[in-house]
Amino acid sequence: MFKRLRPVFLLFALACLLAVGQTAEAGQKKGLTKEIVEKSLGPQIPGLSVISIKEAGIGGLWEVVVDTPKGKGILYMDEKADKMVVGNIFDLSTKRNLTQEKYDEINRVPFSSIPLKDAIVMGSETAKYKVAVFDDPD
Repeated sequence: MFKRLRPVFLLFALACLLAVGQTAEAGQKKGLTKEIVEKSLGPQIPGLSVISIKEAGIGGLWEVVVDTPKGKGILYMDEKADKMVVGNIFDLSTKRNLTQEKYDEINRVPFSSIPLKDAIVMGSETAKYKVAVFDDPD
């Protein structure tokens, strides 16, 4: 009787070992972190700070939003932060530039935060729509 159960027991033991191995592997995969990016890029870009990191939706790439002394930017890195891509990602099915959309989002300035005390107002101050025009007198 035990001889008949032996193959079943071996299959059960093998399945348990595989399940434990997959669980351990899933626990190790954490993704890209701010610390990894700052350690990788910090020496090359002084004053770098990472604003956000999320999966880019393209196999193995992570979207990294950074702030530097020269401004905010978007770059793409692999999980180990030893490879970097700078450029635009396009969704061909919707014909959208995903990188530009994210760039517009991170650089958006709320109209209410613009100081208007020295502004020249044309038209009604209570108008439904407002336009701000910036000019450099020099």
